[in-house]
Amino acid sequence: MAGAEWTSLEESLEKHLPLLDLQEVKRVLYGKELRKLDLPREAFEAASKEDFELQGYAFEAAEEQLRQPRIVHVGLVQNRTPLPTDAPVAEQVSALHKRIKSIVEVAAMCGVNIICFQEAWRTPAYLLSCFSHMVLNPFTPLPSLSLPGPSPWQLTLAFVIPSSWCPVRS
Repeated sequence: MAGAEWTSLEESLEKHLPLLDLQEVKRVLYGKELRKLDLPREAFEAASKEDFELQGYAFEAAEEQLRQPRIVHVGLVQNRTPLPTDAPVAEQVSALHKRIKSIVEVAAMCGVNIICFQEAWRTPAYLLSCFSHMVLNPFTPLPSLSLPGPSPWQLTLAFVIPSSWCPVRS
């Protein structure tokens, strides 16, 4: 496998392990096997066009005694920086906002009710808090507070969330 591009642990395991071994490795790594969701073809096409991976799984929960069951669609985003780290910071932020916008649009196609972004989108916020006495330019402007801040403001400006996203149940 030397020299070949390695895309994911799952892909490598599926390629190199016999089915029974694969099932046991996944059980150890992830717990019980999850049911894959049947997501819209258009969502996969948009994800491919925008160069990100899309997966969907169902997490079953025990039935409660005092509430009716309901389904909540959660989108979990593991992101990457779309531009090289030596690009101007303003260009990095703009490219990241554009990338996140396309990810949120695909999440909407899949009926996501809640979307979670890693580390409030941008790094190296943890570096700033730990090493604020060190010179971190040009990355000092990258971190964005959750509210108020340019990242959530960008989402507010970019999207009108349809009422079908968060249906109210009676």
